[in-house]
Amino acid sequence: MPRASKPKPTFRVNILDAGVMTKGGRVYPPELVAKLAADINEHPVTVEEVSPLERKVKKVPICYSWPEHAMAVSQNAEVEDGKLFVNFAIKGNKYGKLLKTVLDANSPGRVAFKPVVIGDDAPDGTMTSAKISYVTFEVKPDGPT
Repeated sequence: MPRASKPKPTFRVNILDAGVMTKGGRVYPPELVAKLAADINEHPVTVEEVSPLERKVKKVPICYSWPEHAMAVSQNAEVEDGKLFVNFAIKGNKYGKLLKTVLDANSPGRVAFKPVVIGDDAPDGTMTSAKISYVTFEVKPDGPT
C-alpha cells in the first residue's frame, strides 16, 4: 500500500510593491503587478539561490531560472494593496531543505525575497513589460531578530 506523502511546508511572502522604486531603480505600475500575479498563477515560478559562481561554471545565466536548483515552487499569487504576495511550497530536495533551514533559523523580517525580472523599462525607470524568471532571497544582517 503506498504511503501518503507529507504535505510540503509552505510560506507566503511579498516579492514586489507597485509604485515603489526598487534597488535597481525600477518602478512597477499597478497594472503590471496585477499582470505578473496572473502570470505566476498560470505559470508557477521557483525560489532559487542566485549562486553566481556556480551558474558561471554551469553556464546558466543569472537572469534565467535553473529548475534543477529550485528550492520552492509558487502555488498562487495575489495583489493586496499594491503588494504582490506569493504562496510557495518548499520542495523536498536538498535545495528545499536548505531554504527551510534558512527560514527556520531567521525571523520573517530578516529574509527578503525579490524577483529576478526580464523586461523593458522606460527612461524614467517605469517598467513597461516584465516576466518573473525566478525569485531569490537574501538574509539581511540588520533585520529584526
